[in-house]
Amino acid sequence: GVRRLHDARAGVLIAPGDVRALRAAGALELGLGRLAAAREHLERAADLAPSDPDILLPLGETLLRLGDLRLAATAYARAEQVSPGNVQARIGRGWVSLLAGREREAADLWRPVIAATRNGATLERMLDLYRRLGDRAAVAEVEAAIGRMGR
Repeated sequence: GVRRLHDARAGVLIAPGDVRALRAAGALELGLGRLAAAREHLERAADLAPSDPDILLPLGETLLRLGDLRLAATAYARAEQVSPGNVQARIGRGWVSLLAGREREAADLWRPVIAATRNGATLERMLDLYRRLGDRAAVAEVEAAIGRMGR
């Protein structure tokens, strides 16, 4: 916790161009809900390593939580581009679409990754979305994914 954050921050101060230190500090700040600090570290890391999905994904989440949907969409799209089939990137893109009011687009983005989704809150949101859209097959698939999580 606090010790790891202190060590990560120290690493960034000692070597401000160290991608691993920036990524670690950003991920820890994100985990603590310190979104502005997370954004700063992760944006610097992404500038140095623009094709690293382990930077792009937490950057996308940070930007999404900050409400910067345009930049979050860019981070998630880039993560999916450099890591084809990346479930987290696809889920992130779906969240961006949903929060931007594009429900059908979110549903289309999420459809291929329902079974691979492991986050309960995301599955519940998927369930709500597919019920509202009347997609019974997707509802059944989400319910099955939720059931597998309970095991």
